Amino acid sequence: KNYRWQSFASASFENKEASPGEFRDVHEPSYLPPESNIDETIIDVQNGVQGDVEHPSDGANNVNVSVNAECEAKVNSGECNSNPAEMLDICLKECFQSDSDFGAIGYFPEKNYNDEGEGDSESSLLSCFDVHEEDEDFHSCEKYQEMGDCASDPGFMLLKCARSCWVCREPGVTTFPIGKAQEIHDDDIGDDKAIQKTAQIITDTFSYMATIMTEPQYSSIRTICRNNDEFCSALAAAGRCVKPENFEDLPEDDNDASMYNFMMSECAPACQSCENFITEEIASTVKDCIPDHETNIFGPGDLNKMFERIIGESEDGEDAVVPRSGVNVLSRPSHPRDFTGKDDDPTEYVIGPWVVTLDNFLSEEECDHLIKQGEQIGYERSTLEEEKDYTEEELEQEMNGDDAYRTSQNTWCEEKCYGHPTTRKIVEKLSNATGIPDSYAEHLQLLSYLPGQYYKEHHDFIIESPFEPPGPRVLTFFLYLNDVEEGSGGSTRLTDLTGDDGGIFLDVQPKKGMALIWPSVLDEDPMRMDDRTYHEALPVLHGRKYGANAWFHLRNYKDDKCDYEALNEAGVTLVTDDELDEDTRDEL
Repeated sequence: KNYRWQSFASASFENKEASPGEFRDVHEPSYLPPESNIDETIIDVQNGVQGDVEHPSDGANNVNVSVNAECEAKVNSGECNSNPAEMLDICLKECFQSDSDFGAIGYFPEKNYNDEGEGDSESSLLSCFDVHEEDEDFHSCEKYQEMGDCASDPGFMLLKCARSCWVCREPGVTTFPIGKAQEIHDDDIGDDKAIQKTAQIITDTFSYMATIMTEPQYSSIRTICRNNDEFCSALAAAGRCVKPENFEDLPEDDNDASMYNFMMSECAPACQSCENFITEEIASTVKDCIPDHETNIFGPGDLNKMFERIIGESEDGEDAVVPRSGVNVLSRPSHPRDFTGKDDDPTEYVIGPWVVTLDNFLSEEECDHLIKQGEQIGYERSTLEEEKDYTEEELEQEMNGDDAYRTSQNTWCEEKCYGHPTTRKIVEKLSNATGIPDSYAEHLQLLSYLPGQYYKEHHDFIIESPFEPPGPRVLTFFLYLNDVEEGSGGSTRLTDLTGDDGGIFLDVQPKKGMALIWPSVLDEDPMRMDDRTYHEALPVLHGRKYGANAWFHLRNYKDDKCDYEALNEAGVTLVTDDELDEDTRDEL
């Protein structure tokens, strides 16, 4: 195909196929350097240049590019991308002239992959998914990503469309996209020096993009930093990433200025200029708001191990620091290892999620202390987790209507309450029992239920939380602070222990000092909600019920530095308004 070089400053923005002799669409340019102002045939090395190619070039060595059989095998197995250091040393030309996506994909920097393609990092073993779901009012995450929203709306996209924005990666994913496969100009086919320089740019791009794809501050630009032209590396090797002298003074139609602007936007990986898409302020904001999966307190299987320690069945002999005589298993995912299944080996538990109670977990003094703290701070009407999703009218109905969703009262044990010696003792007990640091827990929520008050069926897992820095709530540790007599209501009901609306539920009657523990996530995947642990607080019929919620998160909660308001306001402006025509501006 023959294409003439054209200045990008004056190029047409029409999206059409170019026929021979026409200028190619600026978004998919195939061109020669600006000094080559003549028609030339560009040889597509990727699509089948075979045998010896001789090309006369000024002072360049003509190079034999015939395919080596051993190199061909390595190329076909993808080693040009996965093992560039060796391949570009011994199979350089074969990488360029193969049908592989040379330079189009990179590999995450993990050394040991198992049969499923999973690496050493704990984060590669956990779920990566989009929280947001497409409906009649909203596009899918994939569509928003294509529209550039990972960069322009990070407050929504990085937390709710983590998979589409490459905030995380799914188990087994070892590669990431860099852009178009890279080629060499026909002028350079016989020039070892030019080929080596281009190959070095590609190798450097692999390393650079691995940093972009793994460092938190670059999360918002991972889907927009791409080599959008097949000759990005060749042009970078030719020095086209270097800013022209007196750039600001050059006219708009200057070829060098146009080329530099093109390279910065369309060849950012090759030029190592992805940072230009974001400001330092936005980078800092995003960095603090991206979860550090290396700090996950649980990996697959760890939740079960924690419960086995709590009930004294740990294989490694480690037991949690809990009152041994007060442990009651109400539900568990499987029978204990010594279960025989005989008639004389009865079960007093349901096969389902872990649900365990610990009698006398708190002392009389500790219970009374938390009740007193709640009274002194002052209880207020409990709110709903997803209040922002309700209209004002709907929220009023949910809170104060005849069929209100939640009518209890609560407050939070923070600051002075949190620093009290008795509170610190309670917090230490919670950490000792679970093996989870206090920094991973929310402050205690202190609860009060008067006669007639309740909280309808709900789940403690917050939908948008998996990709927030603290991650989801993984465990509820509920503390009963007073007795509620049988027949007086106030029980905690686990409403569907099989998760299939099978009608199997479990009621736990409040008992002073007792703890009730259940998970909010799956043992095999602590990023995903366990839908078997929906629960409700049944109405109190007589007297009063006091309690306290201790919620533990997958990651550090108390030291969360994310400025969520700033994140919601953050955005990346790829073009300024004065660069857009009126119709385009109105469309945007």
